[in-house]
Amino acid sequence: MKGRKFMLECNGILYKVEAGDTIVSIARKHGIKLADIIMANPHLSDPTRLEPGEEICIPLGKNAHQVIDMDFGVQLPPGYRINKYVKDLTFPTGITFNAAGDMFVVESGYKVGPVQNPARILMLNSDHTISVIAQGFSPPVTGITWYKDSFYVSESGYPGQITRLYMDGTRETVIKDLPAGGDHQLSQVVFGPDEKMYFAIGTATNSGVVGPDNKWLSKRPKFHDIPCRYYELAGQNFVSANPLTPEPGDPVITGAFQPFGRQSKPDQVVKASFPCTGAIYQANIDGTGMKVYADGVRNPFGLGFSPSGNLFATDNGMDIRGSRPVANAWDTFEEIHPGEWYGWPDYVARVPVTDPQFKPTQGPQPQFLIKNHPPLAEGPVAKFTPHSVAAKFDFSVSREFGYVGEAFVALFGHLYHEGKPLPEPAGFKVVRVNIKTGVVHDFMVILQPGPDNRGPVHPIQAKFCPRGLKLYVVDFGERGETGKPPARRTGAIWEISK
Repeated sequence: MKGRKFMLECNGILYKVEAGDTIVSIARKHGIKLADIIMANPHLSDPTRLEPGEEICIPLGKNAHQVIDMDFGVQLPPGYRINKYVKDLTFPTGITFNAAGDMFVVESGYKVGPVQNPARILMLNSDHTISVIAQGFSPPVTGITWYKDSFYVSESGYPGQITRLYMDGTRETVIKDLPAGGDHQLSQVVFGPDEKMYFAIGTATNSGVVGPDNKWLSKRPKFHDIPCRYYELAGQNFVSANPLTPEPGDPVITGAFQPFGRQSKPDQVVKASFPCTGAIYQANIDGTGMKVYADGVRNPFGLGFSPSGNLFATDNGMDIRGSRPVANAWDTFEEIHPGEWYGWPDYVARVPVTDPQFKPTQGPQPQFLIKNHPPLAEGPVAKFTPHSVAAKFDFSVSREFGYVGEAFVALFGHLYHEGKPLPEPAGFKVVRVNIKTGVVHDFMVILQPGPDNRGPVHPIQAKFCPRGLKLYVVDFGERGETGKPPARRTGAIWEISK
């Protein structure tokens, strides 16, 4: 009987058969044995004849928590599916939706070797064609947000700025002369329930010391991190070469090559300046009233407000590089409170860098740069594997999609660090974070990141559509870290739905 339904006793989950499903394809989709699914559904008189709309039981088992999409090589929870929604993008970093629900994409203009594309904003038309809305921004463009009647664009070239763009193409600079252009850029702009603008500026350096690992140094030799507070320095000096591979006669760093741009002397006080690096800012919608909201963050690339109106951020941990390498530094998911200090450059997830776990195998134990540490904020909501590259996120608000109130965080991923393979891939997934318990669960996992991968490459944003029924994953594409060379038109937008 067409459309038949049964009240099943199911030690697992109920799955609604769709057109084109077979018992074999359903078993494969859910990663379970064909015999197990047949035994769990004794009511099926002929398992080879399934009808759309009927429900069958997917039994629990060691693989019942995962579904492997054979076409794209990703793992998802049962009941979810993925498809490529937009293709042929070049280094996209974000999407946003206007009041009508139209999707807009920003291509960053990021350059990898000879590969570069204009920084531009695209509109996805109803027939899935793409129209260029605007271009000519200062790359890399690291965020786009629609608010009320216009876009707010994060331009991370030096100096950085926030630009307001209208649909007719006119634009105005909202905030200018931001100290971007170092190792880390601006976050996207977000707006709170107070109708204030929030954005972040990442640090210029890895761990507070300018050195040979800073690729921008030849262009901006006097650039350095700018503290948001008055600090008394601990009196450390550093050599200009990487301490993991020092050379005889390496000079002591002077001038711009020091913590916060100064030669470090005992009891020296470094004055605060504005705007500073490693900070989250609040401003009015027109850019006026800009002030530091919180500081001591390193690379808060993703910002967002929870359904209850609290501000959260991702923050990327320090690396084993430069004149002050730090090993095993987690990426974190943080709840951000006004006036609080989150520990950079002397703490990782509120654990001091003097802890032995942060000592590189062949390098010195990191020591404090600062003597007068401000009070630390509470510990992070969650920690991610080092080098996961925690990026942009969004919160589920739809019971139909599931996991209401949880944050879905894109982890960009690394196979290598400083040219050496990691013991196992870090990131390459979208995870969900329970912000009440801090528990992290995989949601979408790229099973084989690398040259043979058929699906997403580098997730850089997870963003729900306005009604929350679908999750879109922005895929940055090939930048030369997965065994394939950097390439144009390898970025995409992936759609995940039930």
